[in-house]
Amino acid sequence: MKINKLHILLPLLVVITSSGIFASGFKGSDSFLDHSSMLSADYDSVYLMGSATPAGWDIANPVLMEMDTNDSLVFHWTGRLSGSEESPGEIKFPTYKGADAWCEGDWIHPVEAGQSTDNPEAVILTGCAENNPDYKWNVTQDTTYKVTVNLNDTTVTFTQVAGSEEDSQYDNLYLVGDATPGGWDLANQTAMTPDTSAYAFSWTGTLSAGEFKLKTYQASDFCAGEWIHPLEQGQDLTETGFEILQGCVEGNTDYKWVIAEADTGTYDISVDFSDSTITIQKQTSTSIDERAETVKEFSLSQNYPNPFNPSTNIEFSLNRSSEVKLAIYDVLGNEVQTLVNRRMSAGNHMATFNSSGLASGVYIYRLITPEITFTKKMTLVK
Repeated sequence: MKINKLHILLPLLVVITSSGIFASGFKGSDSFLDHSSMLSADYDSVYLMGSATPAGWDIANPVLMEMDTNDSLVFHWTGRLSGSEESPGEIKFPTYKGADAWCEGDWIHPVEAGQSTDNPEAVILTGCAENNPDYKWNVTQDTTYKVTVNLNDTTVTFTQVAGSEEDSQYDNLYLVGDATPGGWDLANQTAMTPDTSAYAFSWTGTLSAGEFKLKTYQASDFCAGEWIHPLEQGQDLTETGFEILQGCVEGNTDYKWVIAEADTGTYDISVDFSDSTITIQKQTSTSIDERAETVKEFSLSQNYPNPFNPSTNIEFSLNRSSEVKLAIYDVLGNEVQTLVNRRMSAGNHMATFNSSGLASGVYIYRLITPEITFTKKMTLVK
């Protein structure tokens, strides 16, 4: 989608500093803006990046925002941002990812250095352009925010999510409900496995037809602690949002996830409090072999056999629990099949790719994690 940033930046933005008045609407020797690339830009994607974000300053894997379903010039993200008064976290917004485009791509910045998240004013600048400042917003509270980038009026709003002050860390997380192995019996609740960061939990097991929600404490008292609920009753299992509510508080909703009779089976569930997401994914017929061996680093091996027909094995290793996507692409970059797209435990893993329905030729397989991405080629011969 191409948009004209001259419309975005109007009305004229004026910044007053100790050394004078700089107007962003005009190009001149006293302007801090370089407008050489301000006629058009690709804003199909907007990302978060900075020390305050889960991805840090890794431009290869910035945090992707979600485009508003009703307005393609508005992007949203909800998750944890880090920072304090003594050591503020920093954040700005690239419209691309990958180090090769650092200087060519456009960035969304605040209008002054160290701008508070209470101030939504923003400006769009091209990276590395001469005289363009590299201002960032300062995050001074470690909590969960809803962040909205609105390109209609060039603003960025940071809204703290209610109840997020208490969700920084939980010692335990349990599944409770008639869809779970332990049912509604709080003395037999189903425990999730904590990640080493203590901000993420995972569980793999069978869900039956019924409802479930999550609780954050061990006591067998519905009112004693906090519960994790979907944002609406029977929320689509592909949606990642949730809310944290105190049990038995008047006015709090009691929404639950619902497993239909036709959807029963083995599920992988992961909850990540660092970005406030839950992933609920039913296992498919794709063959995944998981071996719980100690590994030292992330890696992706060459598939075997290669060349192959019709199936081949792809092995990869994780040195810690992580979100993982393993996908197959054609030489034009089109995704033809996703083998894995969920949180996986540390260890050695193997996925089997079945090429039924695909033509002979070279294909690319890619392992994508928040930390690193690996790419390799393989050949299908029929």
